[in-house]
This record gives sequence, structure tokens and C-alpha cells, in this order.
Amino acid sequence: MSSVSVLRSKVRVPELPEVCVARPALEGRALAFPHAPHRVLIYLSAPPGYGKTTLLSRVARNFGGRCAWVSLDALDNDPHRLAEHINVAVLGGLLDAPAERDSALSDSYSDSDEAEAGERGNDERGSGEAGVRALQRALHAIEELGETVLLVLDDAHVLHSEALFEVLRGFLAYCPANCRVAISTREDLPLPLSTHRVTERLLELRAEDLRAGDDEAQELLRRMGLRIDDAVLSGVLRKAAGWWSCLKLFAIAWKQRSEGEREGFLERFRGTDRFIAEFLLESLVSALPQELRDAAAAMAIPDFFNETLFARLTGRDDCRQLLGRLQRMNLIGPRPEEGAARYRFHPLLRDYLRHQVPRLKRAGLHRVTADWLAEHGLLERAERHRATAERLDSRRSTDGPATDGRAVGRGVQASDHDAPAATGATEVHAPDGEGSAFSRRELELLQALAQGLRNDEIAERLFISTGTVKWHLNNIYAKLGAKSRTDAVYKARNAGVIRS
Repeated sequence: MSSVSVLRSKVRVPELPEVCVARPALEGRALAFPHAPHRVLIYLSAPPGYGKTTLLSRVARNFGGRCAWVSLDALDNDPHRLAEHINVAVLGGLLDAPAERDSALSDSYSDSDEAEAGERGNDERGSGEAGVRALQRALHAIEELGETVLLVLDDAHVLHSEALFEVLRGFLAYCPANCRVAISTREDLPLPLSTHRVTERLLELRAEDLRAGDDEAQELLRRMGLRIDDAVLSGVLRKAAGWWSCLKLFAIAWKQRSEGEREGFLERFRGTDRFIAEFLLESLVSALPQELRDAAAAMAIPDFFNETLFARLTGRDDCRQLLGRLQRMNLIGPRPEEGAARYRFHPLLRDYLRHQVPRLKRAGLHRVTADWLAEHGLLERAERHRATAERLDSRRSTDGPATDGRAVGRGVQASDHDAPAATGATEVHAPDGEGSAFSRRELELLQALAQGLRNDEIAERLFISTGTVKWHLNNIYAKLGAKSRTDAVYKARNAGVIRS
């Protein structure tokens, strides 16, 4: 047996989604690439939910050779562990012969091999260099096979070990003639992509390549049972902008609504819809460092931005570095019509981020944006931002403290606002000023936090999912500038939001 316990599902090609749209043109490009001379690397870099794994799964199933698939996780930063996964993936990579594959997996270690692996494990687990050598051996062994191998490293963004990347860079530079490598990642990796581009050894697919076209998006929604008028649907497609997971989540949310609710839902569909917001929080926003999250929220106020507007809105002097980090994480992209000097967020991500900013602060950021746009001669856009700032200010005076700030939760289902308030000894209210940016649901969560309830207990009390609890807590932390549950309760009490 291997000295590392290997979960079989990590080294097998994933099943295709139940609802899946074929993409023959894109799949054809990916399938043709490995069979051309001197081709080495298929590189997919895009945010989660853009269909990277689905595309690679289709390629693997139609490859015709041996596919060694490894679904990576954070523990694979141990080079010895990664080496074992690659060894087992290569041995079990015959997609059309499951019996042979399982036999290869069970017989991959003879008695002498098992003893040697046990001795090696004792030495290599305590030695980074020995683990690196094990990884090099696993990769170099591919050259000894008599057939072409497609090595797939899925979710490579979890890797951060420089030792691993040094081995991978060396392997790609001198890749065996019988090996092709496919890598999917949510953020750019420290690999010499420019070198591979120049030598035509690289097939590079990014969000703009992977996004669903309008016809593909309509086909997906049709297969999920949606029948919506094309004129109405066009607005949804524009907001989703080809993001496969967001299209699916829209379809799920739409089907859960009654006929009478659907028209209004279509009109207000945005990044603050509960399902979309949970997806964005769990898959993207929660992984951001706080300074980057705060900067991104400020930059989501304008439709587009560049380095100078970034600096004006955030007051930071390291905007170039932050822009580089956002680009590497695939959170921003250039506006096609403006060139690389101007950037934008995906429309739904922008919706989500900008509604993390308290209303009064958001109004101020709109004014700063309007001034910058006017200085650069973009008067019509500047006027729109001034009008938005005035509307945000006027809503504070007309809505009153109990409803002010509900824009943050407007996309949440009605039950999230209409559910009965939690009971307990702690009184919560929405005072004037910044505290009034809390929605009713957030006030209920603050009350539950003050009572020491866990996330699952809060979810049960308020009749919402634990994912929704996490989403609201993230909003609360951002508004209070809190770093923990205890800190949030402390700051809420000091601000007068909670009265014990």
C-alpha cells in the first residue's frame, strides 16, 4: 500500500454536471492541442463557477490516451503527498478500463515496494528535500510510459509552496514528449506563461474565453426548465455576463418563486440575491484579506476605474500593487472597449461588493467618483453618480432609521425580512448615523450574537441557512469594522446598536 492514504475520488475524472451544455468549439480547441507537436500546457485561469473543471472533464473523457487527474487541496502542498497522488493518478488513468484501473491501484505496491515506501515515509516526511525528490520521481516516471499522458492538476490555486512550483516549472521546461499538462486555477500561478506563449507551447483560456455566450446561457436555462420571454431574459443575461454558476443559481432561485413573484424577481435580479450573495461570499470574498476586501468594495462604486480613481477613492498609495493582486486573483478585468488602462468587476460581483459599504459612506464615494469623472470630461456619467449620492442621502431622511440601509439585503427573499424576530433579553435598534445602515435581519443576528448563539443555532432560530448566516455576519463585520463575533458585539454596544 501507499505510504500516503489516497482518496480515490481525488484521482478520478469528475462526473459531468447533471445539467451541462456542450461547447464543441472550445472543447475542440482543447482536445486538438495535446495532439499537436511541441504542445505542453493547457492553462485555465478564471474565477470559480466558470466551467473550468467541466471543460477539463470533457477533454479528459475524450482524450483517447491515459489521463492522470488530481483534484488538489491545501494538503497537497506537502510534496510527498502530491507525489503519491500523481503516482496513483498515473496508474489509474485508463478511463475506458475501470477493472484494469482498480487492479493497477490495488497492485501498485508489491511487498518490497511497501516496505521501501514505509522506510521512505519515515525519512521524507521530515525532509522537504526528500519530498521534492519524490515529486520529481513521480513526474519523471511519466516519460517511461509507452503512451501519451494528460496530467490534470485541478484547483491549483490551493498550492503555495515555492518548492512545488520550482519542480513544476522545471518539469514544464523539459516536459517529456509523451506528456501534456492541464492546469485549472482561480488565480494566476507563478509559472513562466510568457515563455510558453512565445514558443507556442501554451493554450491559455481565461474568463472571457470560458464565459457562456448568450445562446449557451439560454440553452442552460432551457435545460433547467425556464421559459422566459427573450426581451426580459436579456437583462438577466447582461447581468450574469456568462458566469455559469450565477446563471444556474438564478434558475434555482427563479423556480422557487411563485408565478406572482417572478416578474419582480427578474427586474431586481442582482449580486445581492441570496443565492448569488452566498456563492460570491463563500467562493470569493471570504478568501480576501480585509484590506483588499475594503479596497474592492470602494472600487465597486464606479462602473470602471483605473489607478488614479483607485487612489482617489481609497486614499492609498499602493494602488498599483493592489490592482496587480486583484488581477492575479481574476477579480477584475480590462474593459474591452477601453483597453487595459481601465478595469471593471463582473456586474454581479460589483453589485455584491458595493452593497457591503454603509449607505452614507457609499453616497460619499459616489460624490468622489462624480468629481473625478467630471475632471476627465465624462459629464454624463458624473451626473449619474451625483444623482445616486443624492438619492442615497434622501432615502435616509425619508425611510427613517428602521428601514435605512436595507439595500444591502434587498436581494434576499422576503422571508428573510418577514421572519419573526428572535426573542431574548438583548434589545437591538437602529440608531441615527452609521448604525442605521443595519437591516432588520442584521439586527436580529446581532441580537443572537450577543446571546452567544452558534451559526447553526442562529440559522435554526431565524429559519435561514448557515450560509446566509455567514453572509449576514460578513456584512455586519464590514459595517462595524469588527474582526470577530466578540468584537462585533462589543462595537455594536458601544455604537448603541445593542442595549443589554
